[in-house]
Amino acid sequence: MENQKNKQSEKEAETQVVNKDALSRILAELDQLKKDNQMLKEVADKSRLATWEAKNRQDLKGKVGLRTFRNKVILAWLTTEDMVEKNEQGIWQEKQDIEVVYEDGKKEVLPYRTFAMQFQKIDGEVISKTETDGKITYKVKADNGKEYEIADTFLN
Repeated sequence: MENQKNKQSEKEAETQVVNKDALSRILAELDQLKKDNQMLKEVADKSRLATWEAKNRQDLKGKVGLRTFRNKVILAWLTTEDMVEKNEQGIWQEKQDIEVVYEDGKKEVLPYRTFAMQFQKIDGEVISKTETDGKITYKVKADNGKEYEIADTFLN
């Protein structure tokens, strides 16, 4: 009997009495905040949203994908030429080139189409995260046993 009274008094100690109007206002405000949050996510620039999430995320990414080309891990890439136009005969022409930076520091300019169709991916595990001057870099141990420092924009 004594044990049952203790359990009941513990439940009463955990229970709070709240004014019905105050609770209704809090729930309405919570509902509005959820709607506002959903709207902001839907209209946000996705790259800026991803950058914000990366900066404010507490946990590490875990498993990530590293791009490789010609059996070398790619640490970064940059579009060097992106020309799309109609020629005099009305035919569309394009010249898209990308410069890749390999794990050994060497750079190579490739047609974007070649890169996009021939790159491979290997898995890696995030070891650590560093933020310097607003830029996030991850240290990744790849399945090939090597470790790489890669900016967050080049991880999948």
